[in-house]
Amino acid sequence: MKEIKDFKPDIVGISSFTEFSHITYAACKSAKMVDDEIKVVVGGPHATLAPKRILETIPFVDYVVRGEGEITFLELVKFLEGKQEIKAIQGISYLKDGKVCTNPNRPYIKNLDFLPPPAWELLPSIKSYLSKCYTKSSPVVIVGSRGCPFSCTFCASSKIWEHCWRPLSPERVIDQIRVFSEEYGIREIIFADDIFGVNKKRALKLCRLIKESNMEIKWWCMTRADAIDKELLINMRNAGCVEIGFGIESINENIRNNIYKKRLPTSQIKKAISLSQEMNFNLFLSFILSPYDSISTIKEHITFLKSIKPVYTRIHILKAYYGTAIRELLEKDGLLTPTPNNNLLIDLEMHGDLGLYPVDNRLCKIQKGLRNSYAGLLSYDYADKRLPIVASFISLLENIKENYFRNIADRKMTYIEQDSDLCKWDHEMSYKGLEFIVSNYNKIDRSLTVETVQNLMESFIANVI
Repeated sequence: MKEIKDFKPDIVGISSFTEFSHITYAACKSAKMVDDEIKVVVGGPHATLAPKRILETIPFVDYVVRGEGEITFLELVKFLEGKQEIKAIQGISYLKDGKVCTNPNRPYIKNLDFLPPPAWELLPSIKSYLSKCYTKSSPVVIVGSRGCPFSCTFCASSKIWEHCWRPLSPERVIDQIRVFSEEYGIREIIFADDIFGVNKKRALKLCRLIKESNMEIKWWCMTRADAIDKELLINMRNAGCVEIGFGIESINENIRNNIYKKRLPTSQIKKAISLSQEMNFNLFLSFILSPYDSISTIKEHITFLKSIKPVYTRIHILKAYYGTAIRELLEKDGLLTPTPNNNLLIDLEMHGDLGLYPVDNRLCKIQKGLRNSYAGLLSYDYADKRLPIVASFISLLENIKENYFRNIADRKMTYIEQDSDLCKWDHEMSYKGLEFIVSNYNKIDRSLTVETVQNLMESFIANVI
């Protein structure tokens, strides 16, 4: 609020993500508390997927920008200056006489190079906007492309971008890297593209330009197991890439390919992991636990994790984002139970940011953290009433793992430098946690209480960690 008071803006723009919609609520409220005349505009993924919900549940929002906001926001400013009619602005939603008005969607920007580079020099301090990772370094995040051509049911990207993948030219990406490197001394990059390597020819050119620039950067990216091969990996390595993330989602083929529509064979996953590890890349594997899982599929994950060399892993709880195919499937199968709260403070798919709690105080913080998580877990009608306990346990385990990295004060590695001991510890925590929950499965109290999960975690910490 202090920044708003000092700056005295006419307009406040706020990005909205579903998991952090409670923060959006608080930010919008703060702006209006400073000055009710301030126009509050919300954009971002959640705003694109649920504009009506935002306008109906957050009384502090004046306008919602859907999709790409660069041109839409500019035209909205012109409207507020009296230079344009609101009906002519594509991609916005707003309230009129208490009813939600939704203007037609704005076509996607075909050539992203058309957009000017961000004016970083206008920020009071760029360090405040760097990625907050689990180490002393703070890499910068660069989005080299928008959209994804695939149709994974759990992902909101295909709904937001409608399978329309558009990249910045490799030259424009290099220009961004050079600014960060030469003007701000930043040498570490996180590419936040949905999938690095969608277009192999472009990816190879980008790698070549990075190498030829002699900027000596290190970088990280997310991709699919079928989007890389040996040639691309060699070029990525030569260009400074040290860590690759793969979205595995589920090691069970039926869930991965028929439920999540990942369309990725297990053989390809194993090949990509093996090839990447042979070339000494640090690997990060992402999985999802959902109502379609069972004790049998959890055992499959254990077997898989124990069969590969150590990797960093994260097991996420499925989130039923608005507009996604998985949400429709959950509703069709009777697995999505409406929550009693009809506001954005507790959303169906929100289970809280448990990573905020210090690892040194993890046991005393478990109860508070788990209460934040129940909004997501209770939204699913699990056939086996023990699975919500499993989901809570896994969510809490991931919290402990993340905070372990955040609170190793004496480590000297940077975010994307390999640390074999930490990687091994992370890897073992994942499969040992799953083994623990499997071995205790029949003993689990089926009543979903904080105490049940807390007792399980205390036992795991005492007997396994």
